[in-house]
Amino acid sequence: MNKHIEITRHLTVDGTTTFYVIEKSKNSSSIIWNGDCKQAAYQVAYRNARKENTPLYDTVYKAQVDRNGVKHIIPVGNELLEVN
Repeated sequence: MNKHIEITRHLTVDGTTTFYVIEKSKNSSSIIWNGDCKQAAYQVAYRNARKENTPLYDTVYKAQVDRNGVKHIIPVGNELLEVN
């Protein structure tokens, strides 16, 4: 895959959500920004995608219940976001 920017979310056991804006290229990836504000993550990602003219992806998650009845949020795939 060519160079692109991706927004991912990490949910810790204690319920803290951290958003990451990651710049990925063929053989490397680097974190551009991380924090707990979703809106800020999207703004940073859009600005960097627009500045570098690269595609922007958001990781899509799905809730899944395991055999013990515990709910997990797992990544399903990536969704291409429009950069205007």
